[in-house]
Amino acid sequence: MTNGKAPTRISHSWGALGERGATLLDIAATLCVFALLLLCSIPVMPRLLAMYHLRGATQQVFSEVQKARLSAVMENNRYRIAVTEGSSEFTVHDDENNDGIENDGSNALSVRSLVDDNPGVTLGADGIISFAPNGAALGPRHIVLTNGVGESSTVVVSAGGRVFIQ
Repeated sequence: MTNGKAPTRISHSWGALGERGATLLDIAATLCVFALLLLCSIPVMPRLLAMYHLRGATQQVFSEVQKARLSAVMENNRYRIAVTEGSSEFTVHDDENNDGIENDGSNALSVRSLVDDNPGVTLGADGIISFAPNGAALGPRHIVLTNGVGESSTVVVSAGGRVFIQ
């Protein structure tokens, strides 16, 4: 205001980068920040992958146990789930003669393996989970799944046959 006039403001309607666009230095700085973030996430990836495999295997076992219970009720005979301790396999049996033992009257419906979709996950259980024709669970009623990092989850079957994940 030396000459009595107010300074005029100059306004520009430039975009975020202006009319000049992005320079090579802008792109290089962005790539460096992105690379740094990527490097920081690499140590976490194996643990996240192990957690993902454990969650997938738990859902698979949960659905197979639920399916065995529903089949026992629908077909009015026992179904058994035999877990191979320390492995990633379990077998679903249709016990057509309802004697509770694997014999000629038991039909091994399928051997399920978790290795294909969920590597590094092992199973543990106290024995064989058996479902009566009314859907009630007999015998030990939990299957523990453990991944390579040492985390675990449990598929639990209540005495009434309700299946849930702990």
